[in-house]
Amino acid sequence: MKNRLINVATLFLFVFLSFEAAYAIPTTVIPNDEGKKLHKVFAESDEAQLKRNPIFALFRGDMRYANRFGDFISDAYFEGEKQAALDNLKALESIT
Repeated sequence: MKNRLINVATLFLFVFLSFEAAYAIPTTVIPNDEGKKLHKVFAESDEAQLKRNPIFALFRGDMRYANRFGDFISDAYFEGEKQAALDNLKALESIT
């Protein structure tokens, strides 16, 4: 009985510490200038994608572009997506 109680207590402690480690509040990390540039590229790319694809914005719960349907089949759309990808790559290459 004593061994079983020790095993249960050990298991409880292990589970508690696992959850504690998994849900611990991360320490504050101050990003360097390159990290800030990377975050800016991500934010700008995400915002541009929401403007180009208003249905995707709706799926994310963003109602700012809900009055638009979007263009998903024209050559201009595909050229715009290609240009956006090239612009994102150029912005990422500028970060050292």
